[in-house]
Amino acid sequence: FQRLEVSKTIRELCKDKSVIVVDHDLATLDFLADNIHIFYGVPGIYGIVSVPYSVRVGINAFLDGYIKEDNVRMRKESIHFQSTFIEQQGGIEQIISFENIKKKLGNFELTVKGGELYRQEVLGILGANALGKTTLARILAGEIKSDSGKINGKIKISYKSQYPKTDFDGTIRELLKSVTNEFGTSDYKSRILRPLGLDKLLEKNVNKLSGGELQRVAVAVSLSKKSDVYLLDEPSAFMDVEQRLNLAKMIRNLVEKDETSALIIDHDLLFLSQISDKAMVFLGKPGKQGYTEEPESVENAFNRFLEQVQVTFRKDSQTGRPRANKLESQMDQEQKSKGKY
Repeated sequence: FQRLEVSKTIRELCKDKSVIVVDHDLATLDFLADNIHIFYGVPGIYGIVSVPYSVRVGINAFLDGYIKEDNVRMRKESIHFQSTFIEQQGGIEQIISFENIKKKLGNFELTVKGGELYRQEVLGILGANALGKTTLARILAGEIKSDSGKINGKIKISYKSQYPKTDFDGTIRELLKSVTNEFGTSDYKSRILRPLGLDKLLEKNVNKLSGGELQRVAVAVSLSKKSDVYLLDEPSAFMDVEQRLNLAKMIRNLVEKDETSALIIDHDLLFLSQISDKAMVFLGKPGKQGYTEEPESVENAFNRFLEQVQVTFRKDSQTGRPRANKLESQMDQEQKSKGKY
């Protein structure tokens, strides 16, 4: 919510000025930018800056992994998006359900009508900050108790908090070995380490990691634990575009193969659109009141969220990715008139 609001403010205040924006959120850049430079190379060794592209051509070239003007392939594989929202319920076995959850924290009050998770299902949660998304996560994880309501299902939950801790005194290798007996197997390397880019960082000390490295380690720790539900609060924070999309693919593969489920809280709309089977949108007054209805289709949840910020999206014809329409453009006005955000 804040990202799109800030983007709108920047465009409004800087009509007669030039602005340089560096960001990993493709939806934000698509909405905000007029031109795009692609940075590519080998992390920590060298970087190359491309010629300027129009925002659509630049983002699509980045996703394709090929810089035409330089005749350089910056990535072995192209990044592909689903052409439509996932519309499935996951497995038939319900793992957990919750209903009429209420929690009051100081002057803030959270109300959750209800929800459920099925095996092989990913439930995405979106909404502005300070509306109770993390509060619900902590209630489900057992960190705090709700004032009222019911949670049905005795299950094992692996919870990654919004702010990962850095108090482990040792290397990434030592931390992950302490979490799972599968560390060192080829399966663990292909399913966890490589997708998160941790296979080359194993000897780094945990308390000296950057924000992005620490985030990936925290996600690895959570996903390394055998659980019925993986509850991840802002897992894509501090990650770059490729890392976010690799994470989405990794979580979906894990959930489907191991017949578990995941509840994902995040602010990256593209990330959530690629990973979620269903979604819950949090509405209300930040810091005062937050509420959400039961899980619904991803398309309906996104539509309700985007209506709040008055931003519309369409599908890119070349890549299938969601594209933000420029404010007051013909497409923007047409979609708003139809209530299709």
